[in-house]
Amino acid sequence: MKFRTILLVAFLSISLLSCKDTNKETRKETSEPITPAETRSTMEYNENRLDSIPKNTTSGHDFKGGGDEPFWSIEISDKKIHFQSPDINYKSITAVINTIDTSGNTITFNSENEGETIKVALLEQECKDRMSGKKNSHKVEVLIKRKSEKDPRTYDGCGSFVNK
Repeated sequence: MKFRTILLVAFLSISLLSCKDTNKETRKETSEPITPAETRSTMEYNENRLDSIPKNTTSGHDFKGGGDEPFWSIEISDKKIHFQSPDINYKSITAVINTIDTSGNTITFNSENEGETIKVALLEQECKDRMSGKKNSHKVEVLIKRKSEKDPRTYDGCGSFVNK
């Protein structure tokens, strides 16, 4: 009788160990991978990195930024720069981008025509808006110089790339 009991236990153990859990296999194939929060943050940050932006085009990407003292805003899209400010001399300027220069972690958009020169430098560095406290991926510096003026006007602020 003891021999039969041992044989039965051994047989049941082998049977149970050899069975597959097909439900487990199915769940592995159909479930979405779980992405840790730290990885998602890194992925979102990398979307805004300068090295992910093609050097000679802004196609597919817009940049929006601004600052205060005086309040101003800038949009870069479709190879154009659009600058707005309540400053009577620089109320609204739209200019075609002539060149884009990339150096290290800075990208500079240049526009020059008969009347004015505009340079927008985007430094890939976290920038916190002084009024709202919002964190942005880039520091922004805008220089506007009209031919009739001796010195350029400088605007400092923050901004981020936005995918279309």
